[in-house]
Amino acid sequence: VIDILRGRDPNRYPTAGTQGGANRAAYDNGFRDGLEKGREDVRDNDSFDPVRHSRYRSADRGYNSSYGTKEQYKLVYRDGFEAGYAQGYGRRVR
Repeated sequence: VIDILRGRDPNRYPTAGTQGGANRAAYDNGFRDGLEKGREDVRDNDSFDPVRHSRYRSADRGYNSSYGTKEQYKLVYRDGFEAGYAQGYGRRVR
């Protein structure tokens, strides 16, 4: 999956080591939440707008202090949320 809004590859977050695992958890949590919210917006006939969702704005769902800083978690979570939201909403990679 490629982050459609920013053109980022989720594989840029390595899974080896503590920090890499934390990045993967943040991305995956954000992706799942974004996918759910994107599908909800399509079902409700809402416009494409991931930022409207409180989960995107707070970006700390699933955070654990063992993952490192909350700020880093939030950045990666939002990348995942955007990618999941775009997929759930039905946006395609250009």
